[in-house]
Amino acid sequence: MTRYLGHYINGKRVVTHYEIGKSRVLDSVSAGEHGVLVRTLEVIDSGGVTLPIDMDAQSDWDIEITDQVLFATREGRAMVAAARGFSKGEAALLEPSIEAGEWRAPATAEAFELYFWEGEATQPDAVMASIGF
Repeated sequence: MTRYLGHYINGKRVVTHYEIGKSRVLDSVSAGEHGVLVRTLEVIDSGGVTLPIDMDAQSDWDIEITDQVLFATREGRAMVAAARGFSKGEAALLEPSIEAGEWRAPATAEAFELYFWEGEATQPDAVMASIGF
C-alpha cells in the first residue's frame, strides 16, 4: 500500500513524505553542479529497500559499469548514473545490476542519494568529479 503523508519546505527544497508498505520515505530532488540531478531518499522503519534501474528506454545506448558507476554513450551523448547508500553516517557506492534491474543496497542502509546526468560525451569526467566519484 502506498500513502501520501504530505510535503515540507526545507530552504529551497521540497521534501515529499510518503509510505510504501511499512516504510516511510522522505524524498527530495535537487540540482548539483554541471546539471547533475540528485535524488535524496531517507527511509524510516525499513526492512530493506530495493532501488530499481530501468534501462529499457536506453537499449540503443552502449552501457558499461565502471567502479559501480553506470556509463552510457550514444551518438556524441553520454549518461552517468550512480547511487550511494548511507548507514550510520557512512557512505558507500551501491552496485548497479542491469540484469536484476536494481541498485544493490545493503539491508542496513537508511538513506540514499541517486545521481543522474545526461549531456555531451566530452563532459562525464567533470560531472564525476563534481559528485565526488
